[in-house]
Amino acid sequence: MDRRLPAIKTILILLLLWNLTCTAQAADALAFSQSVATAPVIFQGGLHKPVKIITIYPDQQASDYWRRNLVSMTARLKELNIRYKWTHFSSQPRQTRLQEHQLAEALKLKPDFLVINIDSPRIRKLLGRVLYRGTPKIIVANQTIPNSQWQDYPPLLYTGFDHEEGSRLLATHLFDTYGNDARYAIICGTRGQVSKLRTQGFLQVAKDRHASLPVVEFFTDQTPNRIYQAASDIINSDNQVDFIFCTTTDIALNTSRALKDLGRKKAISINGWGGGDKELEALQQGDLALTVMRMNDDSGVSIAEAIKFVLEDRQQQIPQLFCGNMKLLSAANLCQIEDLKKQAFRYSEAQ
Repeated sequence: MDRRLPAIKTILILLLLWNLTCTAQAADALAFSQSVATAPVIFQGGLHKPVKIITIYPDQQASDYWRRNLVSMTARLKELNIRYKWTHFSSQPRQTRLQEHQLAEALKLKPDFLVINIDSPRIRKLLGRVLYRGTPKIIVANQTIPNSQWQDYPPLLYTGFDHEEGSRLLATHLFDTYGNDARYAIICGTRGQVSKLRTQGFLQVAKDRHASLPVVEFFTDQTPNRIYQAASDIINSDNQVDFIFCTTTDIALNTSRALKDLGRKKAISINGWGGGDKELEALQQGDLALTVMRMNDDSGVSIAEAIKFVLEDRQQQIPQLFCGNMKLLSAANLCQIEDLKKQAFRYSEAQ
């Protein structure tokens, strides 16, 4: 008898179990996505008291992503017939210390669900302790890449839009338009995870195209004056560029302002990132060459649906992450804007 047979059988069994697990996870992800995309199925259970929800968002910025996220979340909860008590903590993206204080205050309130952004390394470290403790249930907003350090005690859900993929869509269009030998600069926001992922996605395409490295890269902390100054330095330098890759809405709008003030609007192209109202208006006015538009409200709806699944004792059916769809918009398909807005802002535009 071949002594290897027991080991081979064990390997085959493990592979079978792994395949079954992956299939089940894929089915759960599909079912959850369908619950987000379709009309709400009303929660039929009883609640002794309202569900306590706390959100901690860096929503004080030009992008309307966070506002729409909150509107769509609460609107969906109401449609689901889930009674809730909601507390919101607001900050600017660069205010890490304030966000740490808000996290501490939120935990004192003993919420059932905490929805939070983890762009800051410090916030991720603090949140790891909360996850280890096991309460409250954590939903990570605006992040679709699981944190490898939390594998043993993961959040209830990661939800948002793929930062790298969005930047790859933008980069592909930019290099298709200006050629792989195009000269370009990059302007980033804070030195956090979002800037890192969005820049990585862009540079992956640049590397695949054998394009040159950026002429210059700035970090601006999402501060309007620093963004404007960075854009002005790029425009006034001897290193002429074909386009400036902007990693956030605030960067795009303030860079656009600098281009117009310095009379270079038609000479250098810039992009948006996210496709909120201000970006779409700028795109229609010709101030932006393109943007990637998130189907914004799906992320807020996914939060409400995850809460419902928990209340229905279906937590095991919630996928690890929910990743919403995105659409590239440029002058070539501006005619689609109104239809896409109806889809992307299906809750938040009505409020």
